Amino acid sequence: MNQLIRPKTETIEKGNSMAIDNLQIIDMIAESKKKKNELVLGITDHLNWEDEHGHLMLLQEKINTYLMYIETKQYKEVYPGRNFEIFLIHIYFAYDIPENCEKFLEYALNYANDQIAPLILKIRAEVTG
Repeated sequence: MNQLIRPKTETIEKGNSMAIDNLQIIDMIAESKKKKNELVLGITDHLNWEDEHGHLMLLQEKINTYLMYIETKQYKEVYPGRNFEIFLIHIYFAYDIPENCEKFLEYALNYANDQIAPLILKIRAEVTG
């Protein structure tokens, strides 16, 4: 049985905030303004890289949550009647990402595109801190 992952649309509540370490929340979701068939999903990553392995494991779990959300079409609760063909997962990092994270994101993108074909998945990383 798949668990419904609800996008965070209401005010952030104590203990229920959006972030990489909260797997029950889709941090951000919006239709692309540039492409009519693209859905943009955002991940906010506030963690530093002192524990690189642990950080990468959290990132993997969060991306897996997003992939499940896409594969099970749970976005239709937010956008009923819409069929998206392109999904962009935009990750907002507070800290510069290490080389291992870049390699992981490339691997994750390739793996995900193999798994959810014929849909197109893109992953974009941006350092905001």
